[in-house]
Amino acid sequence: MREWHNSWQVVAMAAEAGFILSEICPFDCAKYHSYRSTGYRSQDKTFHVEGALNHIFTRSLPFTSVQAVAVQETLGKHRVCFQIPEELSEYINRGFLGRHSHHPVNLINERLLKELSSLVPVQRIERELPLLFHSSKGLPDWLCDLSNIYWIRPSEVGLTGSEEASAEELNSSVQPETQPVTSGEAVSNSTGTEEAVKKGYGLRSSLMVHAHEVLHQKGFQVETFYTISGPVFRKIPVSRDNLPAFHETLLICGFDPERRPDYIRVLQRSLEKVIPPRLDSSERLLTFQKLSDAPVLHGISVKQKGERQVGWIAVIPPGRFHPGLHVCAVTLNLDLLAMLVFGVQDWRMLWSSDPRFLDQFCQTELRPLQSFSLHPPLYQHDVSFWVDPLSFDELGFHSLVRQATAGAVIDVRLVDSFQYPHMPQASRCYRLSYQACDRALSSRKAQELQLRLREQIQQRLQVTLR
Repeated sequence: MREWHNSWQVVAMAAEAGFILSEICPFDCAKYHSYRSTGYRSQDKTFHVEGALNHIFTRSLPFTSVQAVAVQETLGKHRVCFQIPEELSEYINRGFLGRHSHHPVNLINERLLKELSSLVPVQRIERELPLLFHSSKGLPDWLCDLSNIYWIRPSEVGLTGSEEASAEELNSSVQPETQPVTSGEAVSNSTGTEEAVKKGYGLRSSLMVHAHEVLHQKGFQVETFYTISGPVFRKIPVSRDNLPAFHETLLICGFDPERRPDYIRVLQRSLEKVIPPRLDSSERLLTFQKLSDAPVLHGISVKQKGERQVGWIAVIPPGRFHPGLHVCAVTLNLDLLAMLVFGVQDWRMLWSSDPRFLDQFCQTELRPLQSFSLHPPLYQHDVSFWVDPLSFDELGFHSLVRQATAGAVIDVRLVDSFQYPHMPQASRCYRLSYQACDRALSSRKAQELQLRLREQIQQRLQVTLR
């Protein structure tokens, strides 16, 4: 194999002009009677045409900088205004789960609920639920690492009526800061419950934050699965397998402690109707692995090109969510299910604004995705800096990478770290892999994004670049 600098680089060269490789097909010179093969600079030695290929390029959407998105939510009696972290701005208000949407995550969700409703009663909750939650409501320790939550400092908190909230009324909530949290701010994340409560508001990392509201709504029916669907957000490292934003479906049901319905079997039968089996294997595609006993928690995984956990199912005893009922709760990652069903290789493709993505899906048939960006070039750049190892927020660094590079970095790896005995600071070197899944990313653009990142690292993380 030739080295990169000594290769054709046709895709990389096309990216410089804003084109992506969309199709490769055989070239049959016999179909073109006027075609004549000439050699390099019209020399007598002509180019070979046997096995020749046509490379077809199309124009891609341009890279755009992330934009600040201001949001207002209503939580109980309070109106909360805040700014979405910039690296999450492209995942807000996309409407993929709308009533008439033919986005893959909605197709999967609709088909799953249809199969489930043929086995047990299912009732949808159609009203919009807030993206924000208050830490006083809490999340179960077994459900989510609190360090992975995007904590938000509201720009304004007031009553839902015309009057503004008094200090006493806001004490039960949180005193707002003057500025929202941005990616580069050094906001420490603690897994301690006491510290989490002090933080105040956070973006929901699971729809389980709405479980109490669902179970205590007016007209709640026992042994009926209530379902909510929507986006959730998690502050996690940049990698090919980590989704900072994805669509989740919550299924929650209350049942009498004397009854023990086999909800695992019901869910398995529904999922097996949605996920196509592998033709080359008789191995069970779905697995339910017990993760804990208190509560009884099973991870739901799919064995397809490796094993991916796509959700979990928990049976929670009376007292935690409902005083007199056992609660069965199921969460499913619709983005991972859509990737498995439609053969999507890069999770970022599910958020693509290119119409060539959505145009491939319809309501009647689930077909694999046909990629319109073939062999996207990969560029790697390193960044090194000195940090205080006691205060450095590594998740904050990963969030800043997403924001500064507009999501063009697919993977970040720590390749070197050292600290001299007589120095308080430590050196860290990260390798960033730039690759776009749906648009033209040139070497020049990757370098531009890398320089922008270096500037923001120094300004926002208060570190010393090497």
